[in-house]
Amino acid sequence: MQQDIPRGILCMALSTVVLTVQDAITKWLVVSHHAGELMFYRGFLAVPVVVLFHLALGHRVSRLRSGKPKLTAYRSVIAVICSFFVILPLADALAIIFISPMIITALSAVMLGEPVGWRRWGAVIVGFWGVLLITEPGTAPLTWVVAIPLAAAASAAFRDVASRQLRG
Repeated sequence: MQQDIPRGILCMALSTVVLTVQDAITKWLVVSHHAGELMFYRGFLAVPVVVLFHLALGHRVSRLRSGKPKLTAYRSVIAVICSFFVILPLADALAIIFISPMIITALSAVMLGEPVGWRRWGAVIVGFWGVLLITEPGTAPLTWVVAIPLAAAASAAFRDVASRQLRG
């Protein structure tokens, strides 16, 4: 278990880079292509990459089969919804989407029954203040458009909680 920690850190760092590049490319392409088309190709092209990565690690492809297919399907639907909301180009969308970890913290207490102590709630509050600092509410009129990145943050949180339920 201890030897897996550096590999886990490396995977997290690489996934952050890959997702950031993927998001940037998607936002660049959404100007000239339909968002649904981009979501399709993003998902379609991800499958061979995941299979090749899995094979490179020396695993059999049969290990990719889910032991919880209904939860996997639920997570997939939520991921598609999240992708739709994240593609939309909005000025403060990214800052608003950063409330997703706060929603995950609340959902992990409610849906997973995990203990959330005062330190985590303190971090959630500090994170929320950071979002407020970045978005500067009150400087621009509040419109319904804010609901789009909020929906992206909420759907990402539900997707991540579903992923944690799939562990093991």
